Amino acid sequence: MSIKRKKAIIGVSDTSRLNLLKKEDLDPLQVNTLGTGELIKAALDIGAEKIVIGVGGSATVDGGTGLFSALGIRYFDENGNETYDLPSALVRLNSIDIASLDKRVQQVEIIVLRDVKNTLLGNKGAAMVFGPQKGANKEEVILSEKTLSNGTIKPFRPFGSI
Repeated sequence: MSIKRKKAIIGVSDTSRLNLLKKEDLDPLQVNTLGTGELIKAALDIGAEKIVIGVGGSATVDGGTGLFSALGIRYFDENGNETYDLPSALVRLNSIDIASLDKRVQQVEIIVLRDVKNTLLGNKGAAMVFGPQKGANKEEVILSEKTLSNGTIKPFRPFGSI
């Protein structure tokens, strides 16, 4: 992360970098974006007014849930138990609580940079295309697709245009 003139520049790959892991250590169902969320929170703590996030090169397919967790969003299964083992727990996801979301994120401009045009789901989606390069086998790709497409969750957009 770098800060210049109240602008923070954060790369998801800085906290979950694909190229730092050995092939045998790749595990996209256990790696998440929590560290990216912690960097966003740190940027807010030091007064960033604009946060630019590069989303390429990560070793995770968590749909940003780790990032949002670091900013206060909580995830629950069908029994009302909070889930922490993201992203693998997303397959059991039943509800999301955004009441504890760090309110400062609504007061900053957030820009997300990407280097691909893939959709979230489907044959050209995140799990199908990027899962194997992050170490997912066929079963893990299918599970990742299922977790990202959990239909019981209503979409939410706490960041406005993001």
